[in-house]
Amino acid sequence: MYKVCFASNKKPQKLPEITVSGISLTLYTTSSTPAYFGARYLDPRTSRWLSVDPAMYQGDYIPGAPINDEVRRNNNNLPGMGGIYNYVNMHVYHYGGNNPVKYVDPDGKDIKAADNQSERFYNDYEIAMTYLMGSATANFIINHVNINTNVTVHSTQSLSSYSSFNSIIYWAHRYGFFTADGGVISSALVLMHEIIHVFVDTEYGTEIFNNFVNTLMEIYPYLNDSNFDFLEEFVTFYESQIGKELGVGATRAHYNDVARSNSGFPIMLTVPDPIYNRAAPPGINFDE
Repeated sequence: MYKVCFASNKKPQKLPEITVSGISLTLYTTSSTPAYFGARYLDPRTSRWLSVDPAMYQGDYIPGAPINDEVRRNNNNLPGMGGIYNYVNMHVYHYGGNNPVKYVDPDGKDIKAADNQSERFYNDYEIAMTYLMGSATANFIINHVNINTNVTVHSTQSLSSYSSFNSIIYWAHRYGFFTADGGVISSALVLMHEIIHVFVDTEYGTEIFNNFVNTLMEIYPYLNDSNFDFLEEFVTFYESQIGKELGVGATRAHYNDVARSNSGFPIMLTVPDPIYNRAAPPGINFDE
């Protein structure tokens, strides 16, 4: 990836106020440098490309006159999963069919689905993403990840996780988490947790995270990397905010507010669908 820098005299932009441990934090960002991704420039302020998809201006989306068998074959296999017949491609400033967690688009000419995933996994992914987009915070983060990354989601039977090395989220799509008080966090919210990790890897997300860390350390100078997991607490803070916006029954205020086995791993619960969640029943606390 290459970046081309432009001079900027923009003032720092105020971000939405957040609250941590009952204290409101006002964060700022000054990032305004367009980034060059090989085919297009990206404006990090608006999370939009500054030019159209190469497949559009090169005419790859448009079918040819069916004068022979080769042209007819090409017309049946247009890039972007249908060329101009796929309405998403009419938004020529989009990335990955507006579905970046499922598709990648390395050169601006075509998008690819993660291989070897089951139909139920795809269905659960669509349900989860539609559900998550009902949160304004999740909507912003997902759209930013959409533009700035090539991450894909793969199914796993173990704990959900994000690998920054190969830009893959491993999602246990039919497993939720027990909270420490016996509630159930949906697998959709678990997926969102990993998407927030991807967000932190972007330039804009890193800047917000660094501001978060610096502000906390000013308020609580005794915090450091050995006694506080800044990254997971940052991610969990936004996970909780999104859960509240969605009106879920169970959220966690801190990363470790989940029930754990004797070996220290979070206790996973098989769920009937990715948006299943449950408030904590009275009188239960797995930490006791």
